[in-house]
Amino acid sequence: MLSGVAVTRTRLLPPRPHRRLLVRPRLTRRLLEALDYRLTLLQAGAGYGKSTALAGLVEEGHPVVWYHLDTEDADPMTFLLHLLHGFRAVCPEAVLLPLALLEEQGGQQTWTAPVDALADGLTEHLSAPHLLVIDDAHLLNQSLETLTILDRLIGRASDCLHTILSTRYPLRLPTLVAWRARGEVLEIRQDELAFTPEEIEALFAHQYGLPLSPAEVALLAERTEGWPIALQLVWQTLHSRGASTVPEALKRIAGPTESLFPYLAQEVLRQQPPPVRDFLLTTAVLREMTPARCDHLRGTDDGARVLEYLIENGLFVVDLGEGQVRYHHLFREFLYQQLSPEEARQAHRRAARCFAERGELPEAVPHFLAAQEFEDAATLLDRIGRDLVQAGLTAGVAAQGDRVGPLRDAHLFGHEVIEGFEGSNPPFDRGRAHSLGILLVHEAVHVLDSDFRQRARVPLFKHSQIAGIMFGSRAVWKSPFQIGLKPLNPIGVRQGIHC
Repeated sequence: MLSGVAVTRTRLLPPRPHRRLLVRPRLTRRLLEALDYRLTLLQAGAGYGKSTALAGLVEEGHPVVWYHLDTEDADPMTFLLHLLHGFRAVCPEAVLLPLALLEEQGGQQTWTAPVDALADGLTEHLSAPHLLVIDDAHLLNQSLETLTILDRLIGRASDCLHTILSTRYPLRLPTLVAWRARGEVLEIRQDELAFTPEEIEALFAHQYGLPLSPAEVALLAERTEGWPIALQLVWQTLHSRGASTVPEALKRIAGPTESLFPYLAQEVLRQQPPPVRDFLLTTAVLREMTPARCDHLRGTDDGARVLEYLIENGLFVVDLGEGQVRYHHLFREFLYQQLSPEEARQAHRRAARCFAERGELPEAVPHFLAAQEFEDAATLLDRIGRDLVQAGLTAGVAAQGDRVGPLRDAHLFGHEVIEGFEGSNPPFDRGRAHSLGILLVHEAVHVLDSDFRQRARVPLFKHSQIAGIMFGSRAVWKSPFQIGLKPLNPIGVRQGIHC
């Protein structure tokens, strides 16, 4: 049953080109070589403009299926459903059977038939080269099952489908070694994404309106090593009059290149008007922003104006289209680090209330957890847990809460408990371990014993409706010690789950 699965359309849209974007023919030609390969790996660190470079392929005339991943997309159901909706836009005939198969399966998480049906449909209906671009593909490394889905599709799909995976880190695709051996993989690395001195000169002269001398170009090339986000930050420093020349902008930077970002980001933040600084810090807890969300969160009515200001001034935001905006990942991390622990909790508390009041309950859960409002999180999970389990989306909620010890520990504990579970109806499988880990949070907030191992001596499911959601109405839960539960992962024992 797929009625509870939400497809986020903005993830299937490439980012819109910024007016200060420099078209780089050298890089575009290199990326278009992907049309000669089964798989292209574009691997580079944060801030190297991978998404921007790939979005330029849309302008080249070849059909592109775009999928920008978020943390919850490591969930197999979420990933496959978004993938099918992405292909629906360019080849609707190819996804009819896979979608029907998913509907028939309901909550049973078996992916082979839908993936093979998609591959067959693409082989039958694609007659011209198509590019499948998966942005931030490294997020799939946390789920071997989801990587296997992608691996199977790449291996079985039509010769007309050419897949590009943008990633920060190496990917653990099962068949990657074999594809490399057959010469079917194109690999583009960080050094090819870096700006050359000629591109730096063109960027500042034509896009930023700040012509540089040959000495300044050489200095920027040496100090930034062509790191695109660093070049953008240098321009922001000059544009905001934090420095009058390139040497002055770089003069106070000490240490290796890695220190460049926090220094320049702080300079940019300091130069903003107080209302904009407040907006940046308050909204740092949001993964995606809309004017309505920002207004609700801040209790103001200027969200649309401030977001437009951020976009127009190139302040590290990505326009997702349809009124949604997100921060560059690196900049959001920087903003979040500016908050004290108490400020972060307060911001998450406001965000949780905002999403709950707007009816966006799955989005509210991780914010309640980050705010340490565990009772509120448990109440919401109790309310929406059935939909999450049926939709196979609980692993996504776990991924959203990766900074939260209680959720993380409950997730680990769920994997420990399943090996001793008896009497489940229907039979238990590994996919449900994610769901169990989530719903254990509900129980964790009611347990006051500080010794985690001692706490395991009491039954964990006190609420029959949760057991019914997980295992059917006739499920029988036994104490972990009755079924010989092995010791909990040491991380869970050390950190514990407590109120």
